[in-house]
Amino acid sequence: MGRFFVSDRILYKTIMPLPGLNVSEFPLKLNDELVLDRLTDDEVTRCYSVGVIRSPWPGLPLIGSEIPVGIRRATFLPKLMGDEPREPPKDGNEGFFGKRPIYRDDLVMDDVLSALRLFKRTQIRATGFARWTDSPLLRGGIIYVARGHLPFSGAFELSEVEVPHFLELWRLLEEGAECLRFSIHRFNLAFDRGLVGDRIVDLVISAEAPLLGDTGNKDRGELRFRFALRAAKFIKRTDFGERDVYRKMREAYDARSAVVHGGEASLPEIDVIEDLVRLGLRTALSMKEDRGKLRRADYWETLVLSEVTTS
Repeated sequence: MGRFFVSDRILYKTIMPLPGLNVSEFPLKLNDELVLDRLTDDEVTRCYSVGVIRSPWPGLPLIGSEIPVGIRRATFLPKLMGDEPREPPKDGNEGFFGKRPIYRDDLVMDDVLSALRLFKRTQIRATGFARWTDSPLLRGGIIYVARGHLPFSGAFELSEVEVPHFLELWRLLEEGAECLRFSIHRFNLAFDRGLVGDRIVDLVISAEAPLLGDTGNKDRGELRFRFALRAAKFIKRTDFGERDVYRKMREAYDARSAVVHGGEASLPEIDVIEDLVRLGLRTALSMKEDRGKLRRADYWETLVLSEVTTS
């Protein structure tokens, strides 16, 4: 109690449940604010009290062991005294990947989901978030947003071998997600779509930004061909050859065009397209400071065209 009066900061805690998350060893620290962890009894109780966590058995307040896990965000803000005004949030300030303003926990939740979904195929979803002031004197209110509830979320397991690879991807996203913000956002949206056609549209739009980023309004011809050919050269999948990638991405582009223009769509294998787009975005992230080359026509010409030798 005495620590509260001498401290010049107040801890704000946000809990974002991710039912089905299983990490080889909790907690898994993502940065100075974020960890993936098992939730404490107090955190579960608070989330349950506002409906962010619900029992899968109606009428019984019982929470299964797969539910009380998720994201914990701990943010310190200056303690204000009396009528001292707090600066209001600036409109449009979304921060950066993994480092969001205190009032944009929704973006933090999407950042973590994006990382999990970019790491490997999964149907894991968040049930919302609850935020409160972690102080014995300021326990009154809880700010919360509840999303959907079970049964809808798939499992996601990070083995001991996978953890360092996931953290490497997280670092790449913290460093470079801003350059691929639109593509990552559309990739993430695909997981919340109820129709396969809508998922295809989001996945193709997600892939278009890095694959066709050099194409101006005056140079939009043969986009389907460029899209599929560049994907074939850029995306490497061990069990697919370039011709396979070309055909699959061409099918996806055709399906996307049919859906958005109201035609009859022959939908390709959604899991294959998701995997290819995932690999493409991760390849773009791994380019680091060279990501800017994706917007240059000469980069794609060099990648696509073989050297011509003369005798």
